Amino acid sequence: TVFRPAAGALFLLVMLAVNIFVYYRKKPAIESQLITMRYISSLMLCVKRLLRLKTDGLKDYTARLAKLYAPLKKAGRAGTLLTGTGSDLDFLFEYFKLILMLDFIVYSRVLSLIEHRGAEFREAYAIIGQLDAAVSVVSYRRSLSYYCVPEFTGSESLELEEMYHPLLKKPVPNSVTLRRSVLVTGSNASGKSTFVKAVAVNAIFAQTIHTCLARSFRLKPSFVVTSMAVGDDIEAGESYYVAEVRSLRRMIARLSPETRCLCFIDEILRGTNTIERIAASAAILDYLRSRNCLVLAATHDIELTEITAAYFDNYHFREHVSGRGIRFDYKIHEGWATTKNAIRLLEFMEYDRSITSEASMLAEGFEKSRSWERLP
Repeated sequence: TVFRPAAGALFLLVMLAVNIFVYYRKKPAIESQLITMRYISSLMLCVKRLLRLKTDGLKDYTARLAKLYAPLKKAGRAGTLLTGTGSDLDFLFEYFKLILMLDFIVYSRVLSLIEHRGAEFREAYAIIGQLDAAVSVVSYRRSLSYYCVPEFTGSESLELEEMYHPLLKKPVPNSVTLRRSVLVTGSNASGKSTFVKAVAVNAIFAQTIHTCLARSFRLKPSFVVTSMAVGDDIEAGESYYVAEVRSLRRMIARLSPETRCLCFIDEILRGTNTIERIAASAAILDYLRSRNCLVLAATHDIELTEITAAYFDNYHFREHVSGRGIRFDYKIHEGWATTKNAIRLLEFMEYDRSITSEASMLAEGFEKSRSWERLP
């Protein structure tokens, strides 16, 4: 270009045309990998920022990251070339990268670095992941009114003190020690299903984020399996009962002599007739509790508490009925439920009195004779 300007300019134009052609022809093939390269570069820039922190709690992490960063810092600098500077002039930078094919050059260099330093990249990634998770857990803990660190024991019992559900604005805490499998009964809306779900959530929290929404939470390390919020599938032609059966079958398949399971069930087999529901439910519950499994199930079927009394403890939630309505205390009590409120709820919802009177008459007749009277 200096000695023969015309030939040099022509050569420059040809070179630019070839580069632009190759750039647009080849870039789509590595576009997804370029995105990965940007993440890797961002990871290294994150490491660089962490190394500037002088926090005592991070010393062990930053000391290790400092050793890892030395051979990997080139990837951080390469990230600026891939992502730009974030200024309004980045569109000019894009033309500059296109002309000189910088994306391909940086891609090759970072790829070579990854091939030779893959173990260091993975370790740095793991440390950043641990710190990121720790920040999330600490942030969540600070949002709670109170929490505890779980205590893992070899005992088969599950002990919880003032435990509550994480999604309730004004939760009512409950304390109980579950020494064997449990059936929880109670009226509609009394809190039995919420309690079962709260125990399940806290059992998962205990073994993942090491945080429980309770004053204390003691358990044996266990695999958590649930059968809750089961729904039918019209498109697949699957009825509610079939969905329940599949859910419970998945639970049974997970049982293992080597690993203890915590099984949580909400309203077992409510999708079928009363006689077969109670018979099948009792058999399934007995099978579960005898296979290295602690079962916590909510049910409306008082008959189940009678059939399984030899192997299951019973707890219940109750309500207080007055002339002004029904009030729930949402506190767990020993024994099975002795009250019902389904018909009373019909009354409070102002159903026709003839409906509620006839329903009460039929219910009272069944409780006395254990058989249903025919409608007059």
